[in-house]
Amino acid sequence: MKLPNLISLERVKIVKETPDVYIVKCGNNEFQIAKDSDSHFSLGSSSPQIELGLSLNLEQRIIPETGIFQDESAPIEFKEIMMFHEIREKEYAESGVEDAHQRAVNDEILYTLKFFDKKTQEKYFKFAEEYREQKRERMYPHDNNKFFGRKANEVAIDLLGLHIFRKDADVAKIIETGAYEGGKETQSRQGMLYAPGTIFLMPFRGSQLLNIATDREGYPSCVEIREINSYSGDNSELISGSGKITNYLKLNNFNGIVVGGDFQIGAQSILSRNSIRKIKEGSNNCLGYYSIK
Repeated sequence: MKLPNLISLERVKIVKETPDVYIVKCGNNEFQIAKDSDSHFSLGSSSPQIELGLSLNLEQRIIPETGIFQDESAPIEFKEIMMFHEIREKEYAESGVEDAHQRAVNDEILYTLKFFDKKTQEKYFKFAEEYREQKRERMYPHDNNKFFGRKANEVAIDLLGLHIFRKDADVAKIIETGAYEGGKETQSRQGMLYAPGTIFLMPFRGSQLLNIATDREGYPSCVEIREINSYSGDNSELISGSGKITNYLKLNNFNGIVVGGDFQIGAQSILSRNSIRKIKEGSNNCLGYYSIK
């Protein structure tokens, strides 16, 4: 299956550049993106300022919160990605979405994965992470306690459609999860007691099953990553089996490591509840397996 079939996004096309603005098209809409804004690379504290033009094609003027459009040294590919971000944030904000900025960041990552080769992806993600770090903003902003500090079945559902970013491995979309809580205390299950957001590799028949602790520290609860879709260029590969996923992502030495750093989770594909199914219950402490239809 090709990646463009998995992520439906319109490509931004630069129509014209003047000393003050870029004129771009995205889908059927045309926008003016100003170059002369005071920048802080979008802290997410406010949505872009919008002025609706009065020309016949109703150009929409965006005054962005990023200085990348003024930076002559910035690659045009990076500017295109941020143009998409600004347009998408504007659309979310006008639709009344509260987390318009974060949704735009998620879509920005997906846009990069869809339209650019792996070399450009790596360069852009490094650039964006370092740039945003200067502004105290995380590109993959999950607060471990807030996101993972909930019931395992809730986290298992919300992980579906999220993407795993791992150094030296292809980006992977989470397709299936399993939720576990309680059960008999054994040596192999000790990781269920870890603090929320901590990776727990459970030994099982010679493999290490990839889990992330949930709920609260000291309480046996976790989510297993059971199936992912790995992107490599325009192609994708389905990887089933938690132990295989651990090996593919090179996580064999990550037991007890907190999500973050070299193992990031973010960039969600927006899913409706109708697109998620509960498959079955497994062991006596399994709350259920959850999958994207």
